[in-house]
Amino acid sequence: MLANDTRYGLAASVWSENINRAIELASKVKAGVVWINATNMFDAAAPFGGYRESGFGREGGRAACMNI
Repeated sequence: MLANDTRYGLAASVWSENINRAIELASKVKAGVVWINATNMFDAAAPFGGYRESGFGREGGRAACMNI
């Protein structure tokens, strides 16, 4: 998959008119957060972090407390 062919993986967006296909594709993308038909929508209670060289651990939410 081209989206995973990189050293980084902080965030990604999947855009599609077919929501079922978008969900299937989003589940295969290796990124800290994957949005479907949107970008930069964050929930302060949800953890955030990247894959590979885009970070280590998680920020925000309960998961961030576990990294201390």
